[in-house]
Amino acid sequence: MIELVLTRGASTPDGTFGILCGEALLMYSGELPWKEDRNGVSCIPTGIYTCTPRVTSRGKHFILSDTKHRSYILTHSGNYCGDKELGKRSEILGCILVGMALAKFDGQKVIARSREAMDKLVKYTEFKPFMLEIR
Repeated sequence: MIELVLTRGASTPDGTFGILCGEALLMYSGELPWKEDRNGVSCIPTGIYTCTPRVTSRGKHFILSDTKHRSYILTHSGNYCGDKELGKRSEILGCILVGMALAKFDGQKVIARSREAMDKLVKYTEFKPFMLEIR
């Protein structure tokens, strides 16, 4: 099973950004700011998770297992992962966004080239389960 590591940077009102890497994979990640693992407003705790392929009408993505009291934590495409309580834009409720770059849109740090990164992640994993260690 493929093993990937997500190394997070500082948690900010714009989001929690990091680097997602494997042997031959390197991309950026974006998550909500850390808010004590509160459902819908916080990134999940550091740890090791199994990511399983999932297909919906929105396309291919991965769902994380072993998220304790949280459910439907996904890895998918998107741009904004800010703190809505502080007036920032967000497109997620605890999920992990992937992108090939970081950028600023309307003054907010965001994930960029996200669909490209998701396609790359699907190809890299052959759309099979993988282990994700979040540090």
